[in-house]
Amino acid sequence: MFDSVIIGAGVAGCVAARDLAEFLHRVISQKGKNIMLVGPADASIAKISDVYRKVIYMKAPEYATLVACKDLVERKIKNNSAFSNVSVQFDFNPTSGF
Repeated sequence: MFDSVIIGAGVAGCVAARDLAEFLHRVISQKGKNIMLVGPADASIAKISDVYRKVIYMKAPEYATLVACKDLVERKIKNNSAFSNVSVQFDFNPTSGF
């Protein structure tokens, strides 16, 4: 399992998290992989000084599937100007997962 923490100022972080989750849903449905996706949801500390934190959890039986999804997300972020003011962090095997 891994989670992605999306951090962005103002509403940009919330919109980026929603867009990223929609992108992942499309990828998962197209590839027909056995991946569970939860989120975006507020992180345990959701907002500090007008900086919002959202989290998306992904769970798959194979580690390689999660790495492939992470690589797709990284490509999307790099090639999309909507993510220029947003930080995305990946945590494989998070301790605060579900």
